[in-house]
Amino acid sequence: MSIFDYPRIHVFGTQYVNAGTANNDSVGPGTEISVTSNSEQVQPAFNARAPEEFRAWLIGLDQNGLLRCQWNYYGDMSMHFTDVRVRSVQHTPGVVVTDPAADPLIGAQVALDRAIVCDNDPEGFNTTQIFADALTIRSRGDRPAFAGTGTFVSRRPTRAVTRGLNWSRNVSFHGILGNETSGGAAGASAGFQCSIEVHDDNLVDVSDTAVDQFGHHLVPAADSPTVARLATMLRERSGPRPMRGLTFRYNLHLAYPVHSDPSLAEQFAAGLRTENPAVGVVTGTIAPWYVGEPTSGTMGRVLNPTRPYPNAYASRDYLLAPAVANVDASTKTLSIDLSNTLPADGPDGEAYDLGRITIGHRRPTQPATDPNANTEPLDAVGVIDPDRDLARDRSYLYDLDYSGLPAEQQSQLERGDTELVLDTGLAGVLLFEPEHHILLDSECNYLDEPPPGVGWRQVIPQLRSPETPTPLQGRSPIVIWQRGKPVTGPLAMRVEQWQMTPSGDPNQFGLYHFPSLLTTSATTVTVNDGWGNVDLVPVPGPGVRLFRYVPPTLWPQERPPDVFAWLICAESYATLRVLPYDDFSDILARGVTWDDLYQHVLCYYDLLMPAMNTRLPMNDASFWESPTSARYLKRVIDPALFESTTYMPRTRDLSGPRRELLVAFCDAVLAGHDDPEAAS
Repeated sequence: MSIFDYPRIHVFGTQYVNAGTANNDSVGPGTEISVTSNSEQVQPAFNARAPEEFRAWLIGLDQNGLLRCQWNYYGDMSMHFTDVRVRSVQHTPGVVVTDPAADPLIGAQVALDRAIVCDNDPEGFNTTQIFADALTIRSRGDRPAFAGTGTFVSRRPTRAVTRGLNWSRNVSFHGILGNETSGGAAGASAGFQCSIEVHDDNLVDVSDTAVDQFGHHLVPAADSPTVARLATMLRERSGPRPMRGLTFRYNLHLAYPVHSDPSLAEQFAAGLRTENPAVGVVTGTIAPWYVGEPTSGTMGRVLNPTRPYPNAYASRDYLLAPAVANVDASTKTLSIDLSNTLPADGPDGEAYDLGRITIGHRRPTQPATDPNANTEPLDAVGVIDPDRDLARDRSYLYDLDYSGLPAEQQSQLERGDTELVLDTGLAGVLLFEPEHHILLDSECNYLDEPPPGVGWRQVIPQLRSPETPTPLQGRSPIVIWQRGKPVTGPLAMRVEQWQMTPSGDPNQFGLYHFPSLLTTSATTVTVNDGWGNVDLVPVPGPGVRLFRYVPPTLWPQERPPDVFAWLICAESYATLRVLPYDDFSDILARGVTWDDLYQHVLCYYDLLMPAMNTRLPMNDASFWESPTSARYLKRVIDPALFESTTYMPRTRDLSGPRRELLVAFCDAVLAGHDDPEAAS
């Protein structure tokens, strides 16, 4: 199902991420730089500095010669696919078509329109969210794949979130700037997935109208078998799980900034506002999305890391990131997604040699037991060719034909009686299959801290309405499968709540605290056909909380904080950012001034997200006191727009009380101009 189904559209190309970095505070697990922001209170860490003094300090170099604001102070939070194209199409297991003559879709340009990135946890690494207006596929000019304009512009994709941040993807390469940048994440990679509704009215051939009126229709041109098949499947919408639309799984890798921190410091000192996006590659797959499937991930048979593999370039442990597999009895095919898993070597991402890579199965490891102690014999299913270019052709999705296995082994695979493993010639078994695959479909979430004396149990039920965006409801959909099959019924679990922020101390350079475990509780999750909901009820206080879900079958049951930070990709979790409560009743009673607004709200974005000043200068009262600005601001801070690219602030860390302060100021401005949009 999902990316394992057909047709698959595999894409590859280059991308850049223009994140704003001044509020990040650390460059990796265990590596703290100057603390610039208090992310619990969503305020600059002034440390007794005046605003302009703070800005001058922020854009300077720290004790290690790195920018305190990190590698991209003026980043505007945008993300762009700069040259991403359809590299191949696939209609059957194992047959990847790369010849443009076979389908005009091959070579088409792919883009996420007006994509925005922001972190749920600004001091963390595993909670990046990507919002976009549309997925656009633009045909080659010589042979269109779509009717009319030759371009398909989708409805708005669902929010994508980090699925498996893999710190160990590249064993040797960490960027072209060495130790002179705080943005050395080229050795990492991360997966994302979004999904797109395709409605019946998007499938109507309207070729008798002007061609510029139906770019959003998924109507095939005469000679594109891939688009034709997708359109037919969408029109039929038959079977127990009808097709709902398209899903897009993509992986970002080899991303590193262009300018070093010392070079940027010189440019800042000269008055330049240089942007410094991280440039890298993207591989991805567009495939059918069915009713009953998650929006932000793919379910199947998950394989988790067992032990480190040898890396001649580094002293710390390197482990493979998890993979997801699917067994299709109708075609006798085991498919596995290794897009975030196979290690790479060097700046061009060539395959790192692990010896012969085999996908096999064996008698399952006992629940909650170390899989490295499992001595059961391994039966091979197939061999993975890690060649970089062949892997990119198929977006690291491998199909293994198991029809030649003995009949009993085929039945074992299809019933889920055995556990899947990834075995290597040089390091042995590096991935094994736990009994359960658990996915939180709203991985990143937000709540406002309640007023003093008000408990979460009083607040959260009021948020459970269809009008409230899912990330703001204080709960997450949860999907649970057991060796490839959706679970129905209750499942006992342990839920750990971790504190993720703050990580350091503004008065002590280099002090870093790993995530700390706050509470542990027992719960029972009831699911139907794999689906249920879990409440996200945090301990008191603002900050980022992470809820780790641990079924009794999982190994390991516990993680030390330092290991947890590096291997969070192997966990099932949801994060919740609690925004601070502020009592502004006195200010609201006497009337909000611009000075109030700057002190309590605007200074954070002015100093730490200066790209926002291009829309509305945060430090110039004259711009804020016009009715045009007031009307604009009231529209873009509406929580109903939370999952839209137009929502402000892009960082999505505006609390309810601070929003109320902004609205009251705007209403006063509008009332002063007799504007009908002023609140009565």
